[in-house]
Amino acid sequence: MRLPLNELRWLKRAALDSNRPLEHLIQRRLNREPLQYIIAFWRVRQHSANENAKLCGIPHSRFKASLCDFVHPGFPKAETINSPYDILTSNPPYITSDEYLQLR
Repeated sequence: MRLPLNELRWLKRAALDSNRPLEHLIQRRLNREPLQYIIAFWRVRQHSANENAKLCGIPHSRFKASLCDFVHPGFPKAETINSPYDILTSNPPYITSDEYLQLR
């Protein structure tokens, strides 16, 4: 499978935005994982959540939405989450855990 140039551009941008290795993202796509899962369109929701909190007067010191990969081995030490924290929420894809792990 050869990647179309537009997909490669999106993957490059996702790698830069999320500090993930481009080669890893390309391999996931070559394994036919849906592009939306790889480049995480959920980033829009992360940005919106932070913007909405700001519009409601909630200071950044009290609320911060972050994008993390809970399956990644480094998740507990991810730079985007800092303890202490009160709540961790997730909006996982609507597939089983076994199916998700097979996508990689």
